[in-house]
Amino acid sequence: MIRWILLLIKHLLLVGLCVWALYVQWAYRVPGSAVFVFLPWIGVGLTTLTLLVLVGQVLRRAPPDDPLRRLIHGIEQADSLLILAFCFYSLFLFTNARMPSGAAVAQASDILAIGGGEPDAGLTNWYGWADLRSWRDPGRRERLLLHAEERRTLWGGQAVLVDLRRGFFNVPWVARVQPDEERRLRAILEVTPTASQVWKDLATLQFRRGRYDEALATALEYLKVYPNDEEFAVRLAGDFYSADRWPNAVPLLEPFLTRKPTFQIYRFLGFAMTRAGRQAEGVALIKKAITLEPDEWWSYYVLAYAYFYNGELREAEPWFEKLLELRPDFPEIEDRLRAIRGQKAGR
Repeated sequence: MIRWILLLIKHLLLVGLCVWALYVQWAYRVPGSAVFVFLPWIGVGLTTLTLLVLVGQVLRRAPPDDPLRRLIHGIEQADSLLILAFCFYSLFLFTNARMPSGAAVAQASDILAIGGGEPDAGLTNWYGWADLRSWRDPGRRERLLLHAEERRTLWGGQAVLVDLRRGFFNVPWVARVQPDEERRLRAILEVTPTASQVWKDLATLQFRRGRYDEALATALEYLKVYPNDEEFAVRLAGDFYSADRWPNAVPLLEPFLTRKPTFQIYRFLGFAMTRAGRQAEGVALIKKAITLEPDEWWSYYVLAYAYFYNGELREAEPWFEKLLELRPDFPEIEDRLRAIRGQKAGR
């Protein structure tokens, strides 16, 4: 009875280790890994090991030197070694992925084929994979296990981005495979260069990825096709403001000065100019915005800071004071005024 319990514990430990190892192979995927060779054999090994545990109990009364008993024992040992080797390989991959190794690098690729069961098809293969055009050698394929979400959103022939991490032991592993939205948008523009929403989506995508100069270039190309889309220009200029990229807003908004400029153009473009080294022009535009809407507090805010950032504290002070009249409870501006007045008193 005790021998049976020990064998059962051993068997359950091996099964548990194997399940963990399979999870590691799925979570920290190595492109072109030998996991696809291992998986069928691991399944066979676990099945065989289960049968051997049962058969071993039947033969336990046989003499120790019985040929059949020795054969089964040898197969059981080899089977266990196969599973343990797979587990140690997975432990290596786990350490490689979990130890610090730098940020992911996006590699452009294409899905050449997808295999495995459908994710919603019931009793089919429980895992799926994709063959990708290799980013290391375009003539090769990289086979990769797919996560559940990837199986639902990817298809054959699709352009994708592969987020590749270097790995602590310099064994690259894949964190994510996602559709290459930028290539999709550019492909649409090649066919339909006047697709306005596609241009805007492309500029927004580049901005979100921190590629600000490319976002600006895309937006300027769009404005050549649709030069009157002030709403888009102002919105993207506001995004550049949020990213502290004020000079990028100047070429976006400046063309609108030659038409009928609005309050928004005067205000946004004016402050952007002051941050791009065009102080006098920018200040003049902000003052025009104040003339158009004298009760709009944010115009006073940007004008005061235009002077403040340029070191013109005396000129900034009255505009900070006017701002406090419009917004009395503004601790940031109160602190600025105290600092300016303290500096004046110390002279």
